[in-house]
Amino acid sequence: MRTRRKRILNLIGVGLVAVVVIGGVLAYRAISSQVSLVGILARGEVGQINVPEGFEVNIFAEGLDRPRFMNFGPDGKLYVAERGADRILILEDKDGDGRSDSQTIFADEIGDPHSVVHHNGAWYVGVPTGVIRLTDWDGDGRADERVTLIDDYPTSGHNTRTVEFLPDGRMVVSVGSSCNVCAEQDSRRAAVLAYEDSNAEGEQLFASGLRNAVGLTVHPSTGELWATNNGRDLMGDDIPPDTVYLVREGADYGWPRCHASIADPDYGYEGVCDEVEAPIAEMQAHSAPLGLVFYEGDAFPEPYRGDLFIAFHGSWNRSVPTGYKIVRLPFDGSDPGTEVVDFATGWLQDDLKTVTGRPVGLAVGPDGALYMSDDTGGFIYRIAYKEDSTQEGIQVPESSDVLAVQAASEANMYDFSVEISSPDTGCDQYTDWWEVVSEDGELIYRRTLLHSHVNEQPFTRSGGPVDIDPDTVVVVRAHMQPGGYGGRAMRGTVGGGFQVWDPGADFALALENVPPQPPDCGF
Repeated sequence: MRTRRKRILNLIGVGLVAVVVIGGVLAYRAISSQVSLVGILARGEVGQINVPEGFEVNIFAEGLDRPRFMNFGPDGKLYVAERGADRILILEDKDGDGRSDSQTIFADEIGDPHSVVHHNGAWYVGVPTGVIRLTDWDGDGRADERVTLIDDYPTSGHNTRTVEFLPDGRMVVSVGSSCNVCAEQDSRRAAVLAYEDSNAEGEQLFASGLRNAVGLTVHPSTGELWATNNGRDLMGDDIPPDTVYLVREGADYGWPRCHASIADPDYGYEGVCDEVEAPIAEMQAHSAPLGLVFYEGDAFPEPYRGDLFIAFHGSWNRSVPTGYKIVRLPFDGSDPGTEVVDFATGWLQDDLKTVTGRPVGLAVGPDGALYMSDDTGGFIYRIAYKEDSTQEGIQVPESSDVLAVQAASEANMYDFSVEISSPDTGCDQYTDWWEVVSEDGELIYRRTLLHSHVNEQPFTRSGGPVDIDPDTVVVVRAHMQPGGYGGRAMRGTVGGGFQVWDPGADFALALENVPPQPPDCGF
């Protein structure tokens, strides 16, 4: 009898395993056309990073275990939430060579820290269950006091917690959703919460409808709260967009009913998106924007100052990988643009099959450099501007150079935004067009320019629609009058992004004489 019972239990066990395996296979087949695992399988190597002319990249620190968000303290040292090691790490560059030569543990045994921010002499750490305050009373570089301010956040689903402080002293925390798309039972999910003070008293709902607002930052001049938001999955390669929001108190940003301007197929209804706050900028779906920071330094050239820099962690729910880079949203004073442009690329290689790292957190250092954490490779990258390569703060190229390319909208109807730097002097010398060319040298699209941009360098001009698929490899280049082609071009795909590329002196020269040709220059 006992042997028979054992056989029956074994058969039941085998049957359950078979059900799980078959269910997994069927589930994967259902979504496999929308999934690429190159980011999850990333090798964690030093990336060959492409940045605009005049900038340089180096490794500030390495060997970290899943570094996430970070901030510089009043002491000029970099404090990093090292999630894989359950600790807050201090990195210091003592000799000023742009590389960390000191690593010390500020606090350990902190479960899954994601964010760390300084406020009024203490450090506030976001963990899945809430917020911890760390204070170094004797200034020896080690936290003497640890206070758990919040310990009751739900932890299912999106469980990173980002802490920030508003100019009025209130503490805000972003809490992501428990799911891809659903009706939450806890109003704290998919929201930003606010507290009266740094003791986490008086919890209130600051903003709702934000599926996963991983990144929070405060505008240095206006004091407004800004956030990145990760859109829902499993609606396709190119929808819904990932977004950047100006987070207003009391506002509803739509999730799960609306995603930017797209009604959810399950929870949406006609006119639903008219009821919610619109994003400031829409970005390629599944880019996974995480950290963001306003550039407040003075080491970057003037056109970059005040801009919002954003780290793209990169996709998993997209058949053609995308993201894995740093972009920037240009600002004119306190007024934002609506389209991001590439700033640092290369963690996703040209073959769209190899990922060397995944950008997460951003911070501007006392030296004016931009620092970025990579939680796959365990690196902290440092991006600085070389002052000795400038003329009045901006490098003057010998030809028309494409600095960044961004595409938006839908397949076969893409709008391209192209950032160009060129030695314009007036109508006697200026960039007269940019164009999209196939790998075999066929003209796909040309955007003619009507005047010189002598007083606007670098400049960005948009055009379209460009009739290509998201995985079509194209070249984007610019043309000088006189001078022709010959400057820096970019090559890549809408889905995977664009990297710097040298087309060679003879690439598709015949296109110089084909229409459309620009009209007379209007300066």
